[in-house]
Amino acid sequence: ANGLSYLFDLGREEAGYPELVVYAPRETKLRLSWGEHIADGAVRSEIQGRDFSVHITVPAGETEFTSLFLRFGARYLQIDSEQNVQVLRCGLRVAEYPHSRKKVVLPVPLRQKIYDTCVRTLELCMHDHYEDCPWREQAMYILDSRNQMLCGYFAFGEFSFARASLELICNDPCVGGYKSICFPTDFALKIPSFSLHWFTQMREYLQYSGDTTLAEKYYDKLQALLDLFAAREEDGLLPNFYGDKTFWNFYEWSDGLEGKIFSEEKKNFDLLLNCLFSIAMQQTDAIRTAIGKQARYEKKIAAMNAKIHDVFFVAGRGIYRDFIDTEHYSEFGNALAVLCGAASGEFAQAVCECIVGKGNELVSASLSTTSFVYDALLKTDKDRYAEFVLEDIDKKYGYMLQKGATSFWETLEGERDFGGAGSLCHGWSAMPVYYYHILCQSK
Repeated sequence: ANGLSYLFDLGREEAGYPELVVYAPRETKLRLSWGEHIADGAVRSEIQGRDFSVHITVPAGETEFTSLFLRFGARYLQIDSEQNVQVLRCGLRVAEYPHSRKKVVLPVPLRQKIYDTCVRTLELCMHDHYEDCPWREQAMYILDSRNQMLCGYFAFGEFSFARASLELICNDPCVGGYKSICFPTDFALKIPSFSLHWFTQMREYLQYSGDTTLAEKYYDKLQALLDLFAAREEDGLLPNFYGDKTFWNFYEWSDGLEGKIFSEEKKNFDLLLNCLFSIAMQQTDAIRTAIGKQARYEKKIAAMNAKIHDVFFVAGRGIYRDFIDTEHYSEFGNALAVLCGAASGEFAQAVCECIVGKGNELVSASLSTTSFVYDALLKTDKDRYAEFVLEDIDKKYGYMLQKGATSFWETLEGERDFGGAGSLCHGWSAMPVYYYHILCQSK
């Protein structure tokens, strides 16, 4: 602090409303910036056209300012002034969804720290609905919120917040039937793979809450969306969403799977979309059975899985390629092949051994999709791979803790990712909560 610039460390990531008390000798304009790190020696307030700051004009004398219309996600606050002022107080009035944590005791201190930080990450991303991060953007995405909801069932034992978030997704007004990129929005952009994760969200809510009324209420919308995908089938497979800038063929933030935003991509067939469609059919049948309807997709699922195996399996490598026209291989794609059942028996075992093998050539799954990799391993051989899953969590999440994380990041690149816009609090990274509950002895 020097009278013209003040930097405040909140001690950990927080989410809340800015409040400050300032003494100024005369009317003065202040700039209040917020951020999650000070890698540049100060808050990085301007990033690629984004502006993480607000301007406040205070009169002469002492001013107390609170804004309940802006909610910040931040660890650091910075005040820059046109002239010398005294900042008597600066912080955030914490905003937290009312809830209670389940008490969980893990025998390994590192894992207890990881678990607690994961729960903290979830809490920081719970306000009007689940949000991907409290700092950069406070919208809800299907993939992010699917991870958050699943963890929340175990961490909080609470279902009303998840249901309210799902209602928001279910009532999406997007024209054309596919789900919007995020919620709420009137933006035309859509991510087809996220529409398919919605089926998993809906099934998991039913599975863990025991509440069938949500699926009953919105079943017709689930069916209509599944039919939209099915209508695109060509010779047993779905092509990508090509020739339309309003579709983004995104799967995750890893090399080759991020798609091309605002691009009329060329027609192609890929492993991930077809595996996710197979899984969506399986989730739909599970929902149908739970609400008293007959399962209807068993034969179609088997046929699609056989086609996926025939087209994408590369015998010489024992794994599945991601695209029909390239030699691109990923952990996420191969995990989905196992999870949908296209890879089974010895093929699933070979995929899993490739994933856990040192120096495998698969494109690594990012924090958003590592859970699918873990699920594929545990589905194939839980006894064999449980310790690998736990040790992999130790490695990745222990690294973030060593770097000073008080909530878990969007990717392991941290603030450096996305041109300096990497989030250091991202709800989709809380997935260890789920694995500690199903794999560790806890109370």
